[in-house]
Amino acid sequence: MRRGHILTRDAKAPAAAALRFAAPVWTDFLRAVTRGELTSR
Repeated sequence: MRRGHILTRDAKAPAAAALRFAAPVWTDFLRAVTRGELTSR
């Protein structure tokens, strides 16, 4: 975490620039993944 932000990289494009998310947005994203809200069908 950097000053309230999460930095991450796209595993499919590791040489690309890091993606930056505000900490609350990242937390909401992880919560949705854990609940299975983002599954594709």
